[in-house]
Amino acid sequence: MKRRWILPVVWVAVLFATIGIAQAVGGWQVSGREPVVADALTPDDLKGWMTVQQGADGLGVPATVILTEIGGEPGVVTPATAFKDVEALVPGFSLDDLKTRLWEVLGTSPSPTASPAPSTSAAPVPSATATGTPTGTPPSGVTGQQTLRQVAEANGLDLAVLIAESGLPASTDPDTALRTLRDTVPGFEIQQVRDAVDRLR
Repeated sequence: MKRRWILPVVWVAVLFATIGIAQAVGGWQVSGREPVVADALTPDDLKGWMTVQQGADGLGVPATVILTEIGGEPGVVTPATAFKDVEALVPGFSLDDLKTRLWEVLGTSPSPTASPAPSTSAAPVPSATATGTPTGTPPSGVTGQQTLRQVAEANGLDLAVLIAESGLPASTDPDTALRTLRDTVPGFEIQQVRDAVDRLR
């Protein structure tokens, strides 16, 4: 009598073993979403179903870089939060705005003629160092993580002249990161500093 149950049990065991092996090697997918490959994405490739951590892995940056650009109360958005859920947690959040901010933070920008949809011809993803700092920089060498003082020193410019040429008040703190100035000075964009560097060099 017991032999009647041996074959069904064996088949069930084989079935689950096959599924387990497929999941382990990444060959079993039920969501229809492709796995995120590390260092293989640009900001334009971020999707609502991705978590902050998946986006960070794809861009090759620490999750804290994305969390900083998202903003909101500390701890409300975590690396495990999906981008589609952030809008309900952070007032005013927009994934499109986040993509634009990440382009600036990574030190480059999408092609003006590029379509909003992900494309294989999109701008290359800046690589990351061991500390997680993006190494790609725009032609002017100015990134959102730099301060006005750092930009002036790196390009051999007079700090006061750079501030004025960038359209900023003389009282602007030269040791504040450019992305912070962008968020606190009405109408200011990091591109103004890049243009100023190009004009003054």
